[in-house]
Order: sequence, then structure tokens, then C-alpha cells
Amino acid sequence: MGTSKIQKIILFFGFVLGPLSFCLPSWVSSETEIYQKLNSELSKKNGDYLKRTVRRLGKKTIELEGFAAINGTLEVFSKVAGDLKGYRNWALTGINQKPTGGMYLLKILDLRQSPTIHNQIIAKFGLSFPGIQHTFERAFTINNFRTTQSTTVTCENTAGHHSLLSSLNGFITAFPAPQQSERLWVYFKGRAQITSWLLYEALPEKLLSTESSERIQTVLDNYGNEEVRKLTSGPKLNRIKTPQKKRKR
Repeated sequence: MGTSKIQKIILFFGFVLGPLSFCLPSWVSSETEIYQKLNSELSKKNGDYLKRTVRRLGKKTIELEGFAAINGTLEVFSKVAGDLKGYRNWALTGINQKPTGGMYLLKILDLRQSPTIHNQIIAKFGLSFPGIQHTFERAFTINNFRTTQSTTVTCENTAGHHSLLSSLNGFITAFPAPQQSERLWVYFKGRAQITSWLLYEALPEKLLSTESSERIQTVLDNYGNEEVRKLTSGPKLNRIKTPQKKRKR
């Protein structure tokens, strides 16, 4: 089936399933819009691919947007994304180490599922600026939305008045890659609103890119290893996949 036919099917389901879109937060793009963006970015790319962009939107808001093509299946992606308790077992590996050496200024120290709210993750962070050493925790609401064509995972947090971030939200959507049974097209977007206008203006572009986008590669690599573990530990495995190669950063 050609790419154009796949796109028409996605558009059809986007129309038919439109009434179900109320389940998704208003800041999440529609399934049809996301697929069109992925098709435009990835249809002519071969192999593993990752592109991410960080931009200032005004109103003290910073946005991260990205596209990726990775090994995987939608079924396993949905299982991994829905297993909040398992996040701390795979997502944290190497998460604070820069690919060029050294450590990030903002460290992710722990991820644990809330003992009282089933769809909530409590993240522990460490901030290491010159002369400033600070640890803090933030609770994120995680929701997993599955359709016949894709899986979308949303993440949202609203902070208190004394936080550096007044709000933080994001989502990641995965589609099966056209004509490739064990490949995924992945789109992700996140937005952070900073409490202080002075801090928003003072943050260097390079620092924003390094701290927020470079570690996306690590997360994708960790996911690839977790997918392999899920497949090799499954009771109905017919084959064993080899781990993904590191993508070029």
C-alpha cells in the first residue's frame, strides 16, 4: 500500500473518529494533523531519524518539537507507555549524561508512580547552577490514548506560585511507519511556561537546546532497549530482535 493510500486512510479515520477527540486536551494536535506533519518530514527519509527544534513563543513560553523514525511496533509502544510503574526501570539510564561528556545542569533523579493516583508520575529533579544546588519534586498527570491508527501519551503539570515553571505540558504520538511492519513514526511536542520574564529572556538558546532536546536521543535509545526486553520476555515470541543502533545526534 502506497504512502498516499495510507494518508487517505488516516484522514478518513480522523473524520470518523472526530467525535472522540474530546478525550484529548485542547493543546494536543489532532491525529490527522500529526500524521500530515510526520509524512511531510519522514516520507523520504530512510533508517533511524531524529529532528528536534527548540523555540521561544513569547509569553514566557518555550516549545520543543520533534520528529523521529525508530524501530518498534504500536502494540509494544502502547504497553510501555501505559506502564507508569515501569518508567523508572528504563527511562533513567544515562538520562543526565551529555553525549559530549559531562552532566546536564537539570538532572532527572527519579521517576515513581504515585501511590494514590494511578495516572500520576512523581519526578524528582536536581538543579546544579554555579552557586545553586536545589532538588525538587513535580507531579505529572500521564494519560494514554489509543486509536486504531496511533497511540498518544500526554503529560501535564501545573506548578505552584513559587516554582520556576508556571506550567509544563507535552505529548508524544506514534504511528506505524507506512510499508514497514516494525518501524514507528513518532511526533512529540512540549511547552514550558517560565514564571520569571527575566529568566525567560536570559536563558541562552544553546542552553535551552542542550538541556531540553539533546536528551531526547537518550530517551529513544532507552525505549528501544525496553522494547527489545518486552519482546524477548514475551510468551509468544517468534523471533529475537537485536538492540537498536545509536542514532546520530
